[in-house]
Amino acid sequence: MIHTFNLIKNFIKKFYFSIIIAMRFSKLNKKNNTLLFLYIFSTFSISIGVASLIIGLSIMNGFKSEINNKILNFVPHGEIKKFNKPFNNWKFILKKIKKIKGIMYAEPYININALIEKNNKFKILFIKGLGINKNIKNNFLRKYISYNELINFFSKKNQIIISKNVSNYLSVKKGDWIKVILSNNNLKNNFLSLKTLYFQVIKILNYNLILDKNFAIIPLYNAQKLLNNKKNISGIFIKIKNIFNINNFFLKIKKKCNEQLIMKSWKYTFNYIYKDIKIIKIIIHLSMMLVILVSCFNIISIIIIVLKDKIYDIAILYTLGLNYRFTRFIFILYGIRIGINSSIIGSIIGIIFTLNLNFLIKKIEILLGYKILSEKIYFIDFIPSKIYCLDIIYVFFITIIFSFLASLNPSKKISSINPIKILKK
Repeated sequence: MIHTFNLIKNFIKKFYFSIIIAMRFSKLNKKNNTLLFLYIFSTFSISIGVASLIIGLSIMNGFKSEINNKILNFVPHGEIKKFNKPFNNWKFILKKIKKIKGIMYAEPYININALIEKNNKFKILFIKGLGINKNIKNNFLRKYISYNELINFFSKKNQIIISKNVSNYLSVKKGDWIKVILSNNNLKNNFLSLKTLYFQVIKILNYNLILDKNFAIIPLYNAQKLLNNKKNISGIFIKIKNIFNINNFFLKIKKKCNEQLIMKSWKYTFNYIYKDIKIIKIIIHLSMMLVILVSCFNIISIIIIVLKDKIYDIAILYTLGLNYRFTRFIFILYGIRIGINSSIIGSIIGIIFTLNLNFLIKKIEILLGYKILSEKIYFIDFIPSKIYCLDIIYVFFITIIFSFLASLNPSKKISSINPIKILKK
């Protein structure tokens, strides 16, 4: 037991001694211009690689977050429809769905394609009739409409919520009345008639999405009134916490309801965006890691030059009793220290640049004279960014591992040193 304790104690002493020597070797010899240049160039190139990787990952995280907030917050995570049958028993199925744990929101909806008119201007509109949740505070529209406005909206009045795109086209303001025209198939007389209803605009949503170009929302009651069918609905939409777990919820719904249902997830429409982000993230990972790896190869040159510069000091250490393993460990620590310093500098640059990214882009836009991201083309008019601590830690450790690997090969050359020959010179 005492022998083991002494071995551990000696190891700690030698380890501490190796760190002290590595720190002293890190002090640059200003007379050696080649070493000074390689050290600065290596630190700079690794730092730029680390900063670029952090910025790239932060932007990808930002885009993912914006998609969650801008698109998947508004569209249903899952839609449930009846298979080749009218959805008359939807109330019974809805009760069963709401009992499943993990479902945040589940309500009926009706899809209607209609024509709207105002001031002799016409526009084809996709209208969604939404049911009301008993706990109105949990309604997903609460993020865009005030509590009182939402209560008023679901009060069986002829009211409509339209997008900014529609309001601009028709020159409609909040409080105006618009005409909704719907085809009404009269099967008895075999002719096509038109049904007209007037709706008051109570809210104009500015959502900057492709889906809000011809989009409007009305209460479910009014949608059923338009279609002359108060029993049937188009389907039930659900929202869950973990959007990537939607298929498991579909299995639970199928077991619970035990009916032939058609289930459609958000992945059917928007999964390609996530796939694109994943591919871009992988490309950024690989390209920036290659930059860091290539930059770390400079450490090989630095260690070889330091070995030649400190050869007499190494010979003295051998004569003092320091063995080959710990002498080699000194130079491995020397290389790792370059990686740590570069990671810290690169992380600081990356974080500062990411936090001021939109400010810098605005300055570039002023210089160029046009917008890089126009809200008319993209669903956002800025570059989103989100810094995660795990990404910084990940990049930090990857750089240290690369620095360690780069230090292994040149540090082997210590074994070829003959202290007697060197000290005789």
